[in-house]
Amino acid sequence: MVLGILSICLFCMYLGVVLGPLGLIFGILGRKKAARGEATNAGMALAGIITGSIGLAIQAVWIGVIVWAAMR
Repeated sequence: MVLGILSICLFCMYLGVVLGPLGLIFGILGRKKAARGEATNAGMALAGIITGSIGLAIQAVWIGVIVWAAMR
């Protein structure tokens, strides 16, 4: 979840490219562990998936805006 939040907050520094997918991957791994009963943090893992996805989407839009502005 922390990586996803950081990817949202630091998208303008292009850290969302790294932190977004990491938040998404660790969130998915956390959900799998919670489903197997190895962890009790299914909600936090879901929050990591959501924030990682949002951070990745914001980063993609940001890069698109930068490329579009450079082409004008």
